[in-house]
Amino acid sequence: MQPRRPGDPPRRPNQPKSLKPVPGLKRPGAAPQRPAGLAPRPGQSAKRDAIKATPATPPDSNAYQTALFDGERFFKSKEYDTAFEIYQKALKLAPPGDSRALGQLCRCYRKRARKPFKKEQFKTVAKMLEEMLALDQVTPHLKGMDYKILAECYLELGKLKKADAAIDQALRLKPELEYDLMGLEKRLKTELLNQEMNGLH
Repeated sequence: MQPRRPGDPPRRPNQPKSLKPVPGLKRPGAAPQRPAGLAPRPGQSAKRDAIKATPATPPDSNAYQTALFDGERFFKSKEYDTAFEIYQKALKLAPPGDSRALGQLCRCYRKRARKPFKKEQFKTVAKMLEEMLALDQVTPHLKGMDYKILAECYLELGKLKKADAAIDQALRLKPELEYDLMGLEKRLKTELLNQEMNGLH
């Protein structure tokens, strides 16, 4: 190094070259890092978990109760078609385990089937009752009379095997119907015998 001459600016002391960081070596002043594989500190991920958490939306109990109330109001007014539509909507709002809408819907099915049954529109009645019987979790709400009427419709429509099964279900649910079903059973046996005789010719 040359000697400093008079008038030359003062030299800066030699500074060490910047060193590259060594992997795994903590720099002075740097935030401490958790080794990989260790669980986060208590409360560290609370905010992240709160953002990710999406609580399930509970059923709208107010809308369900309102639908039940409206359906009952129209049902008592004998506006069964309107009540039927309301109970169908209520069924979709029903909380798990609540079968009130389903029970009321079955009542509407029966009421709506009365008029076509009196008019001997047996195909229409059979379709209505089959829809009711096919509802999910409807078994506890079915009655022996449902199957008795269905058996009558099947007999009128010539569906003898279905009529026989409906009679059995009616007796199983309400054994007291045995006397009322005797006429249907006799008619069923007569129709079956006629079918066998016709099959011989």
